[in-house]
Amino acid sequence: MNQVIEYLMDTFGIRVLVQKNNVTSLNNLPFHLKKGYEIVFVLLQGQELVFVKPTISDYPSPDQLKRQMEQIEKIIQLPGVFVFDRINTYARKRMIQNRTAFIIENRQVYIPYIFLDLEESKAEKQVRDFLSPSSQCVLIYHLIVGSLEGTNLTAIANLLGYSSMTVTRSVKELEKFALCRLTRAKDKRIIFDLDKEKLWYQARDYMKSPIQKKSWIDDKPENPQLLLSGISALAGYSNISEDRNMSYATSVKKSKQLNLEIGTYGNSLEYGNYCIEFWKYDPQLLGQSEMVDPLSLYLSLSDNDDERVQQALEQMIDRIW
Repeated sequence: MNQVIEYLMDTFGIRVLVQKNNVTSLNNLPFHLKKGYEIVFVLLQGQELVFVKPTISDYPSPDQLKRQMEQIEKIIQLPGVFVFDRINTYARKRMIQNRTAFIIENRQVYIPYIFLDLEESKAEKQVRDFLSPSSQCVLIYHLIVGSLEGTNLTAIANLLGYSSMTVTRSVKELEKFALCRLTRAKDKRIIFDLDKEKLWYQARDYMKSPIQKKSWIDDKPENPQLLLSGISALAGYSNISEDRNMSYATSVKKSKQLNLEIGTYGNSLEYGNYCIEFWKYDPQLLGQSEMVDPLSLYLSLSDNDDERVQQALEQMIDRIW
């Protein structure tokens, strides 16, 4: 932490005094928070708070960071400030939207509760916040199902059942997010400069849950085109226990083919024992065996507040790479 303290003083004239850590409150933190962060008690601008620096280079999503900081602040009983060596543009903007305090060394200080918002360089050019569903599907296909490296756009359209126009638009969008390159020859082909693990962590914050709507039914669905999803699928990918209420996924487009009219089902758990998730893209394109793919599953559950679910999601992702 000495480096960030020197940065604050040398760049902005902000003096930080390191205080003695409250060992009791630190010991009360859950194991994954104690292991995942270096925490230092400080006095900044007359305000007692804690600096919280991740101990791993692949940070959680901004929304997960917000939830974890809320846990830390509740237990330690002091406001917290994340300290990063680096962070991507989307994550930085999202954390500002969430009013999550952070310091990026040699870049920016954002601590809204003491009215600090200092930046060394001009704001980066604004980009669209999230990938479209088709772009997300193309990327996850490459990461999980089969490599698309060097594949031309017509072949990708045939693999995924999208129109050539949709695939062209999707690949150009991935290129705009610096997730791939497109060759400029007549026969355009997609090129990935990152290995799959690094590409996932680079893209993760630009991706959203594939679920458009959830509904509940009374009787167990038997249609083979439905894949296990939700906690039901997570139990197959991790050590978490199965949920009492099974979840299944299909695409909005396929719902009519499967006689699953979206509007005919209750929108609350009280209406039935089985959950049907209607996805923005077809989970069967990416699913393995009888379950939805693990990356889409991660995105569908990333906002779940249950600590057991978050630990199981990280366990699932660790097993992929």
